[in-house]
Amino acid sequence: MNDIPETRDEQAKIFKAFCDPNRLRILELLKKGEQCTCYLQKVIPVTQPTLSHHLKILTDSGLVNSRKDGRWVHFSLNTAAAQAALRLLERYISDTDAVCCATERLGDSVPADSGDCGCNH
Repeated sequence: MNDIPETRDEQAKIFKAFCDPNRLRILELLKKGEQCTCYLQKVIPVTQPTLSHHLKILTDSGLVNSRKDGRWVHFSLNTAAAQAALRLLERYISDTDAVCCATERLGDSVPADSGDCGCNH
């Protein structure tokens, strides 16, 4: 994922990835470089199925890459996707024009009673 996802469902996957302390810890560890599942199991205080669940959410979001090496899977931070996530968040919290344009691009309309947004679509 090198660009900001277009649909809210795809965008929600990115935000969901940040909504758990264990997933944040995994991201911190991956920031230091690629990590093997066996290492993550040692340092993240959850069961193996729970760790797998967290890693699936992170990989589904595009923030984390995985590669299989024998019986182990290695995970790494997808820095391009992380930068896109920052731009996505910025879109939602920055000026009204950016939010309005994002809403229009997603096919939503500005409610009739809200008046003109003043955006230069």
